[in-house]
Order: sequence, then C-alpha cells, then structure tokens
Amino acid sequence: LQFSGRSELKQLRQQEAINERVQLSQQALFCGFYINELVTRLVPVDDVSQVFEHYQDCLCQLPSQAHEPLLRAFEFHLLEDLGYSYDFTADIFSQPILPQSHYEFVFEQGFRASADPRAMTFSGEVLQAFEQRDFSVFLVQAKRFIRMALHPYLGDKPLLSRQFFQTQNQ
Repeated sequence: LQFSGRSELKQLRQQEAINERVQLSQQALFCGFYINELVTRLVPVDDVSQVFEHYQDCLCQLPSQAHEPLLRAFEFHLLEDLGYSYDFTADIFSQPILPQSHYEFVFEQGFRASADPRAMTFSGEVLQAFEQRDFSVFLVQAKRFIRMALHPYLGDKPLLSRQFFQTQNQ
C-alpha cells in the first residue's frame, strides 16, 4: 500500500495484493471480524510492527485451521507486537515459575505466587504452556488470560464482534 497526506486521514495512492483473496464464511468470518476489531482498537495509526504479518497469517489460516488455538496465538502475538508481553518463565520477583504452584496475574507486571489455588489464578503448568504457545490443552485458561491482559487497553466498550459469537451460540 502506498499512502500520501499530512493529516491522520491519508489518501490511498497505490495498492498491490501480496496474497490471494481469503474467503471466510460462518465461524471463520466471525473470527475475522474479531481480529479486525482487535487490530482497529489496539494498533496505533502508522504502526510498523509485525502486527500485520501476524494478522495476515491468521486470516489466511482461518478457513483451514481450528479457530480457537489460532485466535489465541494471534492474541499472544498482538500483545508481544504492541510491547505488552509477559514473562511466563519467572514471577514478578524473578523467581522461576514452578509447574505445581499457582500464580495470580498482576496487570503490567506479570505473575505473583498465590497461596489460594481457588482464586483467579493460573497454574505454573499453564504458564509454562503459554511460554511455548501450546494452547492445545489450556484454551480456556489462555482465553481468560488474554481477556484480563487486553481489557485495560480495550476499555469498557465491549467488542462488537463478540456479539456474533453469542448470537450464533444461542
């Protein structure tokens, strides 16, 4: 894409496709709306990070891959690309994450050991899986973590794309 203009509102001068058109339907289309909304709400104008590379990869895989792990991987990449990533190998006191322990999430800091495993915590095993981007077993926990990590950046205005999923599940 090639743009011109001095204000935030630019004029598109030239475009060239780098991939074939992606055909999304049903659940994949809703997932596409969701990642579009995340990018629109979270990525600053003129951002040149790898967000759009991960965005494109995710869109291209939506028609043929399982959606949940793909969305979680995109969300984790988005956190990293925007500079909001977390250390899943050590707690906020630089102590190693232990698989049998439980940790609570502390926004913009990381994870703190918790004595109460019934609280809103994550097991060390889950955090170690997050470090490896292995969501195969821990999809629910990954979704919970992402919602907690992104909420302050998204604000209280709900994501409209989530309504598609809620409507479909009724």
